[in-house]
Amino acid sequence: AQSKTLNSYREMGDTIFVNGKRLLPGDTLHLGYGSTQDKTFNYIWQKPGGQMNGADEKLKYLTNNFCNGFLIYGGRVDEGFGMMKLYYPVFYDPRNKAVKYNILFLRAIETGEIKGF
Repeated sequence: AQSKTLNSYREMGDTIFVNGKRLLPGDTLHLGYGSTQDKTFNYIWQKPGGQMNGADEKLKYLTNNFCNGFLIYGGRVDEGFGMMKLYYPVFYDPRNKAVKYNILFLRAIETGEIKGF
């Protein structure tokens, strides 16, 4: 797979700007192929449920069933961990909106797991 370079990534409120393109809540994110040997996605994983339990909670990566599929951008969410709050974008499968996904954008774009940027 050809490697792409991420020139710019930033978040402003619920809007994500990637390489001059804007991603708003409700927008479609087009997927390529997973970057592992069996085409499982290496940089898109299911958001762990509830409070993070540290290293003992294993990440569930997006399977190769999603190759050339899409996810919907659901906006940014915040989670509190004591006095600290984390804000990050989440994505969901329109067939099952209850399951949320996190993405490591830089690597997902570089490896072709995300298309269109």
